[in-house]
Amino acid sequence: MKYSYNWLKDYIAGKMPSPQKLADFLMGSAFEIDSLEKKGSDWILDIKVLSNRAPDCLSHIGIAREIAAITNCKLKMPACDSVVNKKHKANDFIAVKIDDKKDCARYTASVVLGVKVGDSPKYMRDRLTACGLQGLNNIVDITNFVMLETGQPLHAFDLDKISERTKKTIIVRRAKRGEYIKTLDKEKTNIPLDESVLVIADGDRPIAIAGIKGGLDTGIDEKTKNIVVEAANFNSVLIRRASQKLKIRTDASWRFENGLDANLIDFAQKRVVHLIQKIAKGEPALGIVDVRVALPAPKKIQLDFAYLNSLLGAEPPKTIALKILQSLGCKIIKKTADSLLVEAPSQRLDLKTQEDLIEEIGRLWGLAEIPKVFPKVILGAPVFNKNLAAENKAKDVLAKLRFSEAYNYTFIGDTEKEIFDFKDEELWEIANPVSELNKYLRPSLRPYLLRNVKENLKNFSEVKMFEIGKVFSKKDKEQETLRLGLVMAGKEKAEELFFQAKGVLEAVLAELGASNFSLDSCLNIVDKNLLEKLGIKANVILAEIDFEEVIRRSGEQKKYQLISVYPSSLRDIAVLTPQETKALDVLEVIKSAAGKLLVELELFDVYAGASLPEGKKNLAFHLTYQSQEKTLSAQEIDEIQQKIFTAVEIRGWQVRK
Repeated sequence: MKYSYNWLKDYIAGKMPSPQKLADFLMGSAFEIDSLEKKGSDWILDIKVLSNRAPDCLSHIGIAREIAAITNCKLKMPACDSVVNKKHKANDFIAVKIDDKKDCARYTASVVLGVKVGDSPKYMRDRLTACGLQGLNNIVDITNFVMLETGQPLHAFDLDKISERTKKTIIVRRAKRGEYIKTLDKEKTNIPLDESVLVIADGDRPIAIAGIKGGLDTGIDEKTKNIVVEAANFNSVLIRRASQKLKIRTDASWRFENGLDANLIDFAQKRVVHLIQKIAKGEPALGIVDVRVALPAPKKIQLDFAYLNSLLGAEPPKTIALKILQSLGCKIIKKTADSLLVEAPSQRLDLKTQEDLIEEIGRLWGLAEIPKVFPKVILGAPVFNKNLAAENKAKDVLAKLRFSEAYNYTFIGDTEKEIFDFKDEELWEIANPVSELNKYLRPSLRPYLLRNVKENLKNFSEVKMFEIGKVFSKKDKEQETLRLGLVMAGKEKAEELFFQAKGVLEAVLAELGASNFSLDSCLNIVDKNLLEKLGIKANVILAEIDFEEVIRRSGEQKKYQLISVYPSSLRDIAVLTPQETKALDVLEVIKSAAGKLLVELELFDVYAGASLPEGKKNLAFHLTYQSQEKTLSAQEIDEIQQKIFTAVEIRGWQVRK
């Protein structure tokens, strides 16, 4: 909001700092200053007032109160006295009715008779212009002037244009669907209304959009003689929603949206009537019409001095703390050696707890007064988190092997349920799902990992991804478990991908020191029919293992074996098997027949082509033999090879020699 430096000076009893120093003071204690600009003989400060301070600082008096507190000056309030005609009472001319006091906590109306509508004084027009408002006539300008001065929006109606049946009545109510109102703007816009919008109405039609904009039908013009001045306290949420819905944002709506002190109305009404009488030569009727709910009691806050010192990290003198609070308008109800009982001023809606009071004392005492000291803490080693350490180790291994980590939703919908054949008895259904796509907690990592494969294959020829995440199942004893999911996809043969994935998982298990963990049931070639349903045109290997079980087995005592000083011997073997035979089964047969002298076994080729019998494939293996005790002779190795040949042929497979 823009503030006039000359205008602010009117409210300070004492020497006012220069505009530059004032900007520095405000920056150092309360607000951001967006700009400081000289206009003629005045300076304009554009001060950024946040929502917590909007109720008391979107006004010149509010900022002047801050300046007085910062500079140890006194706040000088403007005149608000009026000479009223006791023969005329405000409630003889107008009545007020509020349909729902949740929409409007307080509505007041003052009446001024015999006004002379004309131009405003030059000082008033200049100040309004400096703050970004356009002057119209003295009545409208006075209401805007008092709003910028006090922070309380006001509106003036032409009393004679308000319709009457038995008595002129202002009604605060919700608009009816199908109602329209022409507003006070250059375009005289005809705005459609509905039940979500609060309006000010007379007996026939809406005459203003409450807290936002006045209506044309009861607007002030050069023929106006008698006026009603409104000052109200509307529901902030209702005004904000109506402003957004109607796409009308005004200085009044901005203030109401942030919330206002209902007690602010009293001074604002007196001040506006004073200025109207002084400038427009009007004659105020006695009293005001005031309809309201019970106003909230003043907030009483206990401030503990020991807590003040502890929270600030310094010990401001008690006399200074007391003076700061009083300069902000706080009343000291009770004072002891250890504490204060403070009554917060009603306009400070942000002061609710003793922490709020401490913040006020700290910023006005000066944060520079707080000594710079190192915190006194005992630093100790963090408690070792085995689960987190295992996750990080696994992620490091997989990242080094060029795998990308996926972060997927923990929810699935009916589509995934159908495709992956999940049963109702294993799924946890969400009581209030955000959408039908997120109805269930996932029982597996598979659905989204395969979706990741599909999406990434659009841009890459191969996909290597993993995820460590929670799954949820009614069938398991532990209904929430942590799993490691791994997926590989590409144009390579499925068997080759299978053994690559197996090697990756073995590397992870080895890094974690997890022994005796079988991968047989965890690692699978994804079925072609499922891939077709998902629209994936590649071979895919998917593994999903119970990572909590891996963690339980990790850290077991590792057995170290000396590297043999004797040379190793390498042999190859090719086995012809049916297409459906798993390479893993052949590996197990070879290992079992070879015994301990076989130290390494590697599948290096899978071939199925025209040169082989129909329905057959060729699996080729590297076999490495080595002993810890001696150099193996060719005869000893041949004997082991022969055992392998025999074991393979017993299974009905053919050794290609």
